[in-house]
Amino acid sequence: MRYELFLRREAGVDDELVAAARDKAGELVRVERFEGEGEAPSGLDLGVEVDARGASEALCEAAFALAEAHGLTVFDPQLGRTVSRDDGEAIGEQIARTNAFAAAGLASLDASPRVGSRAAAKGWLILAATIVGLIVVVRLLRCAAV
Repeated sequence: MRYELFLRREAGVDDELVAAARDKAGELVRVERFEGEGEAPSGLDLGVEVDARGASEALCEAAFALAEAHGLTVFDPQLGRTVSRDDGEAIGEQIARTNAFAAAGLASLDASPRVGSRAAAKGWLILAATIVGLIVVVRLLRCAAV
């Protein structure tokens, strides 16, 4: 699961800025160009895998260094607002929460019964047949009542 920060500016981005962003980003941070439609500003999307060690620090360092050097605004869609270097701790906490939710979700998937098992397939088939049977009975009763 990825955590992203959006870097935007009205003037848009050129290939030189994209190359500078990729150089600055390092190995942990993924950089993608974003082309806004209509009046929406263009920019860069920077993202990290939430379970990567040092993800928060790498993402914040790359985003805010690029923003300061190239006049970009940094928006955090998880926090729902424009952010600055002062928000580094809040971003780190949100990345940790996102990682915890992702880990909890994966753990519950591992504990769930396998859908591919014969017993589960039989159960789903019986449930589907029961629902179809009930629909047929209801429709027959409606026709008989008319």
